[in-house]
Amino acid sequence: MTRRPTRTTSAVVAAVGAALALAALPAVATSAASAAVVTPMAARDTGDGTNHIVSADEARRVGRPAGVAAGAPAAAVARAFATQQAGALGLRGELAARRTARTAAGTSVVSFDQEFSGVPVIGGQVVVEVGADGTPRGALSETLTTAAPSLAPGITAAAASKAAIAAVARDLGVPAWTLTASAPELSIFDPALLDAPSAGGTRLVWQTEVRSSKRLDIRQYVLVDARKGVIALSFSQIHHALDQDICDQGNVRSTGLNYPCADPVWQQDDPTSGDAEVRAAALNTQKTYEFYSTYLGRDSIDGAGMTLVSTVRYCPETTPENPTPCPYPNAFWDGSQMVYGAGFAKADDVVAHELTHGVTERTSRLFYFFQSGALNESLSDIFGEFVDQTDGVGNDSYDARWKLGEDLDIGSIRDMKYPPRYGQPDWTGSALYSNGIDPGTGSLVDGGDVHANSGVGNKFAYLVTDGTGSGSFRGYSIRRLGIAKAAKIIYGAAQLLTTASDYSAFAAALKQSCASLKAASTVTTDDCNQVTKAINATGLTLSPANAKERATPLACAAGYSNIVTWKESFETKTSAWSRTKSSGLSEQSWYWTTEKPYGQDFTYATDGDANLWGDDPARSPGVASITMTSSIPIAKSSYLTFDHAFSFFRAGGSVYGKTLYASGGRVLYSTDDGRTWKDAAPLMTANGYNGTLYKSYSGFAGSFASENPLKGRNAFVGASQGHWRTKVNLGASGGSKIRLRFQIGTDYEPGDYGWFIDNLRVGHCDKYTPRLTVSTTASTVYSPRFTWSATDDGVIDRYILRSRTAAAGAALPAWGPASTVSAATRSRTFAAAPGTVTCLQVTAVDKAGRSSAAVARCTSNPVDDRSLTRSGTWADTASSAAYLGTLSTSTSAGASLGLNAVNGNGLALIVAAKPGGGTIGVYVGTKKVATVSTSATTAVSKRTVYVATGKLTGANIRLKVESPGTGVAVDGLSVTW
Repeated sequence: MTRRPTRTTSAVVAAVGAALALAALPAVATSAASAAVVTPMAARDTGDGTNHIVSADEARRVGRPAGVAAGAPAAAVARAFATQQAGALGLRGELAARRTARTAAGTSVVSFDQEFSGVPVIGGQVVVEVGADGTPRGALSETLTTAAPSLAPGITAAAASKAAIAAVARDLGVPAWTLTASAPELSIFDPALLDAPSAGGTRLVWQTEVRSSKRLDIRQYVLVDARKGVIALSFSQIHHALDQDICDQGNVRSTGLNYPCADPVWQQDDPTSGDAEVRAAALNTQKTYEFYSTYLGRDSIDGAGMTLVSTVRYCPETTPENPTPCPYPNAFWDGSQMVYGAGFAKADDVVAHELTHGVTERTSRLFYFFQSGALNESLSDIFGEFVDQTDGVGNDSYDARWKLGEDLDIGSIRDMKYPPRYGQPDWTGSALYSNGIDPGTGSLVDGGDVHANSGVGNKFAYLVTDGTGSGSFRGYSIRRLGIAKAAKIIYGAAQLLTTASDYSAFAAALKQSCASLKAASTVTTDDCNQVTKAINATGLTLSPANAKERATPLACAAGYSNIVTWKESFETKTSAWSRTKSSGLSEQSWYWTTEKPYGQDFTYATDGDANLWGDDPARSPGVASITMTSSIPIAKSSYLTFDHAFSFFRAGGSVYGKTLYASGGRVLYSTDDGRTWKDAAPLMTANGYNGTLYKSYSGFAGSFASENPLKGRNAFVGASQGHWRTKVNLGASGGSKIRLRFQIGTDYEPGDYGWFIDNLRVGHCDKYTPRLTVSTTASTVYSPRFTWSATDDGVIDRYILRSRTAAAGAALPAWGPASTVSAATRSRTFAAAPGTVTCLQVTAVDKAGRSSAAVARCTSNPVDDRSLTRSGTWADTASSAAYLGTLSTSTSAGASLGLNAVNGNGLALIVAAKPGGGTIGVYVGTKKVATVSTSATTAVSKRTVYVATGKLTGANIRLKVESPGTGVAVDGLSVTW
């Protein structure tokens, strides 16, 4: 029998900490809460829309949530606030309370996990900060970006355990019989929450942890697709860096010998140990505890006096399949204790680094994966160095300052002042920023190169602590804050993070932490300005330079813009596309995700709520295609772009000496209505094919040939690490019309997640001037909000805003100074007092530098009835439904309300109507311009009646009761512009 390739890699990526069993809170009523929601003004995180922020200013405007008793605990206030702000925080499903912690600013941080019918969302969390007065200070959330998948698994927990063990045995090269898996737990996995390079989209998974009876430093978290049975994510949760109980394994390889530490050779308050390693571990652990207690008010790892457990001179048991050195050249946090190879406990920053991993695991639980993992590592480096520089232990010379591990026998391993010294990036745009994927095999490297990419956070900490002195970094001159302030700001931010937070979320949390400390008079406004400059200098809010999952922007020549003439988002199944397959395939491989193939949601969309999905089926050689059924016109400058992600089966180089790409996808086009077809590869100008489908193999693993009908051809192969945007120059096709075809070729192999395609756009480059629309909110609310959009927003580079405000009836002043906002900003809210008129002027500027005509809109807050001049008999009547809580009521004919010296273009009278209500005459000077009835079949609050008056210039306005009926009730008067 011909030997077939065995699977050595798949969507091998990430894992998560064990979920806690928590009591669920009432479901979040998003529809009911939406009317009360303050739309976040802060930017979402780097391009995926998972991160939501309610800033301190927004929380202040909302205030204490209704229905919460005075003196209620912070958890109750946070729950009510999160429910009220569900829309702004992106919340659906239920919330499960996780923890409440105190900050250095005296506030409480309350964390919740997101669940659906008791099934947790991996990385789905909301964190609310509550002041000592019971008022919310702000919130940060990472929540599910798609609809929840079906919660009915297609495979059993036992099958998931078996698949997880097999994958870890294969990927780590250890015998399967040495591995055990924890009881699998159903969970919802959304790759966008983790910035995960996975093409599978949101799905139901079995979550488990695999450990080894022979290798105690193996702690692998694995997600198994609960419908398809493939490995969705897998990575190590061992945190490496290179009350107190201490065990000593003595560099002896022996399973169970003093690890986990059960028979300590030294405990707190014991006489001094004679062993140098034990003494060093005890002293450095004590110094770390003292730093957290003195600087940050934290009592041990868990904040509640947890015993700090360590094992020194650890050596793992070796196996022939995976030999390990002894002495063990590393240190790690295993989820319950610190573990050190010989010599590593002597370094105070290494000890503080590992203990900080414990703090992180009991607070934000940052995933040890890509950006969240880099942030996890960086926080350990930061607090490790803060301890090092303040404890008086070890080498504290000028040259050693900001170096990690300088007290180790091997010397320093990282430099926080100058990360590139050890190959680390010092900002997100650095060429040293790693994409975390082995280019040869497509497999994960160090959880997404978390140790390398921690350099960005490390540089931030250095800048905000020591500043730039008389120099600058990337054009930013930063004043030093010192360790005392920097530690509080960074620690406060760390408490606000969620498990899937990235550097962009860290930036938002830093600003929130600084604002809270400023309110507590711990830091100053200028201190927070330095934090912002350090954020900008290190590019925390920017997408990393080498993150391949980020879409490539479209570009036309200078002076031209992109004009879209045709698009397809695959929102619904349509006859515009037809599906075909070769005889080797037993089932169709192409689906609209609305069809729910395999009973599962394969949505991984960049435009709208659905996408096209092409399966990479198991054990099925053949070709499956999906083709446009009609052609569309194109021009000489036309292009095609489409967003796509893929994970096609490949066999790893560790088995065959090179990567064998067994299946893949291609793009074809026809200019003659489908009679002949050509490969689009020569026309691809951005993110084209990335490999070749193998034809045959002959080597030390045997000899065999591929059965893929497309073997030997270039294609999209392997894993895309997230979404790509591919651009095709259709103008070079030589035709005046085009028809497209997507094609998947497969071999006889285990299968993988396949191809996810969305957001097809055909357009051309042309001269273009953007056109703009601006709208406002109703005039009966505080904080008027303006929204705007431009025709074809994709061409817009920025918006220029000007505003002006006038008191009730006053003439409008000149426009204020211009401010510029990004193309992603579409609204502006103003804080306006009763009676004020606020105007906003918006100008759109496209990427070619052309400006639209300026569009201005004004909106008025009503003048309250109590501010109008009264004549005759009027009474103040309280009403919770009224504007500002009162009405001016009268049953006397001839009674009037007035407003003098009015400028504007019209009036809006706000009244309360009721059965038998009377009539009001509206007068401009002595001229009656309208009669307003306040009669209604049922009672109506805040009835708004617009009155066309013509231009008003210093006019006197009178509202006169003409026929009182059962009474009139005036709520306010707006001057419109």
